[in-house]
Formats: sequence, C-alpha cells, structure tokens
Amino acid sequence: PQFKPPSDFKGGPGGQRGQKLMKKLYVPVREYPGYNFIGLIIGPRGNTQKRMERETGAKIALRGKGSVKEGRQNTNNGGGPDPTENED
Repeated sequence: PQFKPPSDFKGGPGGQRGQKLMKKLYVPVREYPGYNFIGLIIGPRGNTQKRMERETGAKIALRGKGSVKEGRQNTNNGGGPDPTENED
C-alpha cells in the first residue's frame, strides 16, 4: 500500500480509528429538587443543547427520568377531538 495518512490523522497504526471517548455526568436532582435540569440543558426547541454540542464538539445525550418529553395522551387522530369522548 502506497497510501500514507495525513500527519494530523488521529488513528492508530494500520488506519485503526481511535477509541471513542465518553464521559457520564450525573445531574444533582436530589440535592436541587426544584430545578428543571433537563429543561435547562435542552432549552427551547433543543437550541441550548444544540449550541453546547456545536461549541464543545461533544454529543450530549440525556437519559433517565424527565429526559423524554411527555406529549399528548391521544395522538392517533391528528390532534383533533377524541371521537370516543362524550360531549353531553
């Protein structure tokens, strides 16, 4: 093989990629029960999370209680009125 990787290539010998780095951070929810940490990290429409990812170059993944947005209970009819609900 005649190919030589660029001098700034971060892979190992033979073109192997480096190990993926990961850091798990715990949010102090028990110590600060009144703070909405998930809402603060995600921000409106996820813009705060996207900005932090751009600025740091890291992917931010939220796990656990409160990390999934709770939507409407009935989403199978396109957001209209529930046909099974009585109006009388």
